[in-house]
Amino acid sequence: MKTKTIKFDYKIILIISLLLFLALTTISSSNAATPLYVNGADGNDTWDGTTPTYTIGITGPMKTIQTAIDAVDNDGTVNVADGTYKEHLTINKNVNLVGESQEGTIIDGNNTGRPITINPDMKVTISKFTIKNGNSSGGGGITNNGDLTISEATIRDNTATEIEGYAYGGGIYNHGNLTITNSIILENTVIGGTAYGGGIYNDANLIVNHSTITGNIANSTDGYADGGGISNEYGIITINNSIISGNAATGDSVYGGGISHSFSSNLTINNSSITGNAATGDSVYGGGISNWGAIITINNTSITDNTATGNNVNGGGIYNNGDLIVNNSSITNNTATGDSVYGGGIYNYGDLTITETTLTDNNASDAEGSAYGGAINNNGILTANYNRIVNNSPNAIYFDTESGQSNVQYNWWGSNNPDFATLINGTVDYNPWLYLTITTNPSTINNGATSQITASFNNLFDGTTVTPLDPNTGHIPDGSPVTFNTDKGSIGSKTIDKETINGLATATLTADETAGIAHVNAVTDNQTVNTEVTINPKSSLYLTITPNKTNPVVGDTVIYTLKVGNNGPDTASNVVMTYVVPEGLEFAGANVDTGTYTYNPTTRTITWNIGDVPVGDPYMWLSLKILRSGSYLINPTLSTTTYDPTLNTDTQSITIHATAATNNNTQVKAVSMQHTGIPLIALILALFMVIGGMVSSKNK
Repeated sequence: MKTKTIKFDYKIILIISLLLFLALTTISSSNAATPLYVNGADGNDTWDGTTPTYTIGITGPMKTIQTAIDAVDNDGTVNVADGTYKEHLTINKNVNLVGESQEGTIIDGNNTGRPITINPDMKVTISKFTIKNGNSSGGGGITNNGDLTISEATIRDNTATEIEGYAYGGGIYNHGNLTITNSIILENTVIGGTAYGGGIYNDANLIVNHSTITGNIANSTDGYADGGGISNEYGIITINNSIISGNAATGDSVYGGGISHSFSSNLTINNSSITGNAATGDSVYGGGISNWGAIITINNTSITDNTATGNNVNGGGIYNNGDLIVNNSSITNNTATGDSVYGGGIYNYGDLTITETTLTDNNASDAEGSAYGGAINNNGILTANYNRIVNNSPNAIYFDTESGQSNVQYNWWGSNNPDFATLINGTVDYNPWLYLTITTNPSTINNGATSQITASFNNLFDGTTVTPLDPNTGHIPDGSPVTFNTDKGSIGSKTIDKETINGLATATLTADETAGIAHVNAVTDNQTVNTEVTINPKSSLYLTITPNKTNPVVGDTVIYTLKVGNNGPDTASNVVMTYVVPEGLEFAGANVDTGTYTYNPTTRTITWNIGDVPVGDPYMWLSLKILRSGSYLINPTLSTTTYDPTLNTDTQSITIHATAATNNNTQVKAVSMQHTGIPLIALILALFMVIGGMVSSKNK
């Protein structure tokens, strides 16, 4: 018996072994990347965290977030159920933390430490959490040294305390890259000898999108208070579509109730609101924003209702000692109050360019009268063009001619002939300025039609000559209010409020009443401009015809009642009705209750000169005799010198059908026996007598 020898190819075995090893490694890696789950109420830190609820063995959620962070693979995700987690997390890997809900998933520092610390170079996302009750130096709620993204989160009620006299970031201290989206930074506090950033302190890169930073406090006990909402030093900040409101900074020297920005850093604010912030202290710089030696660009942003209060007060809305550019924004109702007060809206000691921006109702006030510049106090370089500068107190602009430069041409000052002696203190180049006009198109309309009314600020005035302005070079801020009024017709009602776009505001006048002159005006601030629209009268004539016989025959005279009416709204003037009597009918007379009529037998034309027809009903009673059978059209026409868009469309016409007369009406008639007047029996007897006589004669 032969035996078969089996030979092994060791190269094949080696390849298979390597493939198995790689497969097992892949499976192991896949398992390690599995998201982990945390449930503070039902979890256990001895379980593997791979399922949101307990299943079997050690399969179920973990209890604490820190345990899950330590266990999850790098770049992994930790899903956290609603609940309160009193933890102080340290994150030393790339991780995604996802809460069940923003309000319900809470990391609570319990006022014994910082809830979250992110180590350098870590990439972390935190979403749908509330982070509160932290208490620590250098970031009460969060310290970020890595790359952190926060979304749909609330950072609230955290406190940053001082170390060696300095405290930073009541809510967040950012020393890395931080992006905040759809989140709330609420009622955090930084307190210390020098306090920086009640809500956020940033010295690196910060982006804030669609978020609210409100109610935060920077409280200095013995030094500087910087930024009730945000303090930025040497960093770069971009704020988009966000609200910075109700924040406060207090201390001896105070910079920015809302935002403090300083030291060669860059801040850009777009489509946002800086409102209701307060800076209070001995020396105060910027109730809303303070800029010290840095660069700020503000676009389409509202800076309103901010206050600065103290002994030496500079800028109720903004203090600028750097480079500040403001475009298409509003700086309104800001207040600076104290002993020496400069700039209710803006104090400028740097380089300020402000364009197409509204500066209204700002106030600088001092009980002793040493307040300067209701809208702007300028001690630097000021370029302000195409702005609306109105109703600021004690004046619009205070200009320090010893240290500043100003170009404030092409602005709207609240009237076509502003009193610059009251508005401006100092030597300022304000000429020319914007000038308001009003036009109509068209200026004459028929009743029921429309005219476009245009209020235009696209004009320049030098005190003598008005010249047109191309709005592409600049114009009054979009959204500037214009009120249109009319005493006749309607512009929606008698009054309508509109806003400017590209220097124009428009309204549509509808002539929906009686004719006449519509006196229309446009009002902006302290200026009223007037125009007129002539409204031509409009009538709406109609005519109805009613015959007294509907089936006439030849020889009949039919009386037609012609009723001319006017539906208005205005009197129809010089109304004339004409009708040509067709062959086969004969004019048999007429009566009218208004006006006069004539009949021309040559042209067979009836002309009824009615005159003016108010809203009412003149009548004619027209008699026509039927001469021949046939169909006849009764179709009078109307004319008027008054505009009537429906003339003769409501004029009735009728057709009559005259038939031949019956036998007793014909010219050739058969005598009816019963109508001769001779009895029938007598005729018979007479006939017999004639016959009898004839017979007798023949017999003779």
